[in-house]
This record gives sequence, structure tokens and C-alpha cells, in this order.
Amino acid sequence: MEQALFEQIKSYGYQTVRIEQSDYLELVITKAHFAKLNETLINFFGEAAWPSQNPLTEQMCKLISSAGGLMPGQTFFYKCLNNEVFYAMPGLGQMGYI
Repeated sequence: MEQALFEQIKSYGYQTVRIEQSDYLELVITKAHFAKLNETLINFFGEAAWPSQNPLTEQMCKLISSAGGLMPGQTFFYKCLNNEVFYAMPGLGQMGYI
């Protein structure tokens, strides 16, 4: 599942692939493609876990911390599906993680 999502996201256009592994993708997306990326993430994950009116779980906080924290303007998407955890941390003017 993640490969199809990764390929879809990469098809929008990007400046640089920082890391690409079978279960991890880190790229620099241009501002021109950010809205399309965000739409795709909402379609996959649902609404962002951060910012949100709902508190973050302990597992979410650990993931965010392991990725270096959230920068101003960055969002956090999270989904647990069939005991697999998926997350994304896109942000304008910064690296986006998935």
C-alpha cells in the first residue's frame, strides 16, 4: 500500500528525494504541489491529527519526537491499519515526511 501512495505523491513533482526506502519516503515538495499533496494525505489518513481539537496519543508523540518534532506550520497525519502505523509530517517551506 505504501508504494502506491509513494508513487502517487512523487508524481506531483518534487525538488529532492532525501530518503526513499520500501516503508519510508522523505522528499522536498514544491509549494506549487503542496495543496495536491495535502489533499492526497487527507484522502488516505483523514483529517490531520495535528493541529486538531483532539489530544495526541502517546504513540503519536513518540513518532513526532523521533522525527525531530513539529516545526511551525507543519501538520501531522496518523493512521493505524492492520497493526501497521502510517504517518506523514508535511510542512510548507520544510521537509515533508511520509
